Amino acid sequence: MDKTAKENIRKDLLRITLTAVCVRLLVFFFLSGSGFSQETARTLYPDSVTYSAPAKAILEEGRFLNAEGAPEIYRTPGYPLFLAFCSLIFGDGWAEAAVFLQNLSNLAAVLLVYGTLLELCGNRRAAFSGGMLACLNIHDVYFCFFILSDILFQFLILAAAFFLIRFFKRLHSLPLILAAGLFAAGMFVRPSGLYLPVFLTAVIGGALFLRPRSALSEKQDPGLNPGRLRRVMLPLLFLILSMGPALLWCRRNEAVSGFSGFSAIQSANLYGYHSAGVLAFVNGTDFYQEQEHLRQNSELSELQNRMSLQQAETALAKQIILTHLPVYLLLNLEGAGMILLYPGLFDVLRLNNVFMAYLAEVRTIFLSPGSFLSRATGILFQPFSLLVGVNFLLLLALLLWTVSGMIRSLRGGTPWYIGLTLCGIFLYFLLISAGPNGYGTYPRFRLSLSLFQAIFCGIGLTAGKRRSQE
Repeated sequence: MDKTAKENIRKDLLRITLTAVCVRLLVFFFLSGSGFSQETARTLYPDSVTYSAPAKAILEEGRFLNAEGAPEIYRTPGYPLFLAFCSLIFGDGWAEAAVFLQNLSNLAAVLLVYGTLLELCGNRRAAFSGGMLACLNIHDVYFCFFILSDILFQFLILAAAFFLIRFFKRLHSLPLILAAGLFAAGMFVRPSGLYLPVFLTAVIGGALFLRPRSALSEKQDPGLNPGRLRRVMLPLLFLILSMGPALLWCRRNEAVSGFSGFSAIQSANLYGYHSAGVLAFVNGTDFYQEQEHLRQNSELSELQNRMSLQQAETALAKQIILTHLPVYLLLNLEGAGMILLYPGLFDVLRLNNVFMAYLAEVRTIFLSPGSFLSRATGILFQPFSLLVGVNFLLLLALLLWTVSGMIRSLRGGTPWYIGLTLCGIFLYFLLISAGPNGYGTYPRFRLSLSLFQAIFCGIGLTAGKRRSQE
């Protein structure tokens, strides 16, 4: 790379950074004008206290405990350790420090989008477009200001994907080790990434065994070129480094509580959310009403006489889901659509009293008797409806652009194993989050996907530029 190209890249990174800082300041001033405070950051979302309580226990007792003083088996220790670090260094200002560091990690993730696209395509304009798209994602920026694990998880997974792509491009072992470590750290921040390394191990093995020798460049480690042994050992090394810590944590959970899984939140979600969503659809009742019925289910208490709570929840959830499997699949499809297209304004503006009054009025209109057309017309004439509609159309355009980039990545825009890796990560998080979870949760799940959408948009842009050149 010549001096001019390096200078242009530095200018791109500077422009993206300055824009990102301006966007974050605007979001901060907007939130502050809507009554945002550090108390809001710690309490607006119910999940926040389930992270801060174990962090406090780590500092005060040196143990990983929940708010009741029992061993914590629902939350994994990654994000509580991050909060404990903030509290140890900054004392009572730990929440402000966590918010600041989350903004920095999201900025670093935005720059990683630029770096990933530059690594993949070598096209500076496409990399800049993808980086700016990620930079201007106000929905992601909004979540930087709350005590939630999503932003840190987003950075770790993207960084892991970046190093895995670098391994594929250069075949040096260090990026593979870094990728494995970052994937392991990511699953300790949010356990949703638990099974992803299994899929990626298969992709790594396929890339090493099926990649033609002619594809090897002078930059790649010549020690990796020959020998079947290394081609077997490298995928195994990745699997052990990424999954090994999780298996050790399973042993810890079993020792302190008798629960042998990685996180009890998985069985709780399957029973308390997925099963409730299925029953609400089948019975024509309210989602939260079904959740309450499941909590009071006598069969759950009976099963606990023979097995653990988590095993009982899983057994009952499987029974409900398998009985209504077509409904469950339909709700997963609906959930995937909600993750990708649910307007982020419903999150960003939730502190605004005028907007919340608008939502209450929309809910009243929608639940009132009458034809769907009359109800829809009533909603369209509300003042915020145009803004929400624009948000939806932008998300729809982004989705179409993302699909174009995914197709491009699998049809020669990138080597097949890189395209499969990126598409696999994107679809994995989409599918694992798509079950019935309550509409308030769906927008947060998009944080696992949004930066990969920016990467796919950049890949799609390279295809458009090549067609125009031809």
